[in-house]
Amino acid sequence: MRIRALTIGLLLVWAFLSVDVKADEPEFEFGLYKHSDSLAAWVDLAPLLNSVWIEQLSDGLDYSINCEFALLRPRRLWGNARVAEAVTSFQISYLRLTEEYRVSRIEAEGSVELKLSSQAMLYRWLTDSVYANLVLVDSLQGDRRHILEIRIETISGSLAGLVEDGRSGSNSPVRYLFDKFLDLSGLGQENHEIRSAPFLVSDLSER
Repeated sequence: MRIRALTIGLLLVWAFLSVDVKADEPEFEFGLYKHSDSLAAWVDLAPLLNSVWIEQLSDGLDYSINCEFALLRPRRLWGNARVAEAVTSFQISYLRLTEEYRVSRIEAEGSVELKLSSQAMLYRWLTDSVYANLVLVDSLQGDRRHILEIRIETISGSLAGLVEDGRSGSNSPVRYLFDKFLDLSGLGQENHEIRSAPFLVSDLSER
């Protein structure tokens, strides 16, 4: 009986959250360029930095951002072939004591921290510092068209902790319901997807 009541309660909360009007989708600028022997991709994530983010960062919430770049080759059958991919992840938080923004870039060797003294500097960093090397240019077929796909996922740090706490217990019906509630509601998460028009590698500029 208690499990049934909990189920109904979670569904009611999800229904309440789902009637919220979704904010306008941010418009992201992105591109590709040839750097040395590699093909690199970049995306401007500054549109994420709206008034809600600034307020929540100031209140002590941090944000984790995962950005996945994928180079695809269109095919007539069976969809697009995935040629190369790269992922860059980082976390943004606000340090009240020093009134600085901290960006922690997560890399294979560990995390690299950068401190920015103002919103303007954070905005500039998000504008021109999110990029990834995808593949060696010589490994691509120059006469074949490709597509760049970028997937961006953001999640508030406090919710990430809530998810971890809720999923760290025993394999119980309550835990199962909690997992399903988070999957259905998408609470605290944002997902964006960008896709370019088909292009030739030979058309890209050097940088």
